[in-house]
Amino acid sequence: MLATKHRCFLEHEEKEKLICDFRFAPEHAKTMFAGSDLLSTAKLEKVLTEIGHLLHSPSMLVTASQFSKRYSFAAAAPVLYAMTIFDQGLDVRADNCRLASSVNTEKWLPRLQLDEETSLPLAGQERSLWRKRVLQGVFKENLTKVNAVLAELTAIPEAILWENTAVYVFWLYEQRMKQADTPQRAEIKADFRYLVQEDDGEAFGLSANPLKGLYDRETVDGLRVRQTCCLYYQLPGAGFCSTCRKCWRTEP
Repeated sequence: MLATKHRCFLEHEEKEKLICDFRFAPEHAKTMFAGSDLLSTAKLEKVLTEIGHLLHSPSMLVTASQFSKRYSFAAAAPVLYAMTIFDQGLDVRADNCRLASSVNTEKWLPRLQLDEETSLPLAGQERSLWRKRVLQGVFKENLTKVNAVLAELTAIPEAILWENTAVYVFWLYEQRMKQADTPQRAEIKADFRYLVQEDDGEAFGLSANPLKGLYDRETVDGLRVRQTCCLYYQLPGAGFCSTCRKCWRTEP
C-alpha cells in the first residue's frame, strides 16, 4: 500500500507516455465501472455480462479470461513502466481505480483511471523497499484480489489468470522496455529479476510467487509457450495466440 505520497502526480510528458503507450486514460474518458466493483461477485457478474456482450463471448468462463487479459494490461503495464522508468509509484489499489470506455469497442481495450492521482516517488527512499510497496499496490491490493473473485464467480483456474498477467509482464520487460531509449538499464534488469525470481510471494499477498514458474517454461523458436490456454480462440472469428500450447503441441 502506498502510504505517504509526496508528489501530486506524474509530469505532463510522463503521463502522456502512459496514455499513448499503456492505455492510461485521458481526463475526458468516460468511466465504465469502478475497481471496487470487481471485488464483489454480484457486481463483477454484471461487469462480465456487459463485456461478454461486447466480445460476443460464448460463455462466462471465456469472458473471465478475456477480461483478465485486458485488465491485467490496464492495471499493471502503466504502473510497472512508471516504477522502472520514471521512479514513480502509482496507487492502483482496486478501490482507487476505475476502467474507462474503450476506443475500440469491438475488442474492448479498457483504459485505467485513478480516483486519486497521486504518486509515491523513489526520491529519498531505499529502492528495494519502495519497489515492494509499489508492487504490493498493483498485485496484492488489486490483481490478486480480482483474480480470486473471478475464480470464485466463474470457476476459472487462477493459473490461467496469472499466466494472462505474466504474458504482459514478460513482454513489458523483455521487449518494450529493452527497446526504449532510456538510461534505466540496471533498473529494468533488477525490477524484472525481482518480479520473476526473487520475490517469494510477498508482493502478491500469496504464499508463492505466481510468476516465478511461468518465467522458466519451455521455449519454441524463441517463443515462451504458455502452460495454460487463455481461451481466446473460442471468441467468434478468433484464432490461436502465437504462444498457445495448442499450436505447438507435438504428438509423442
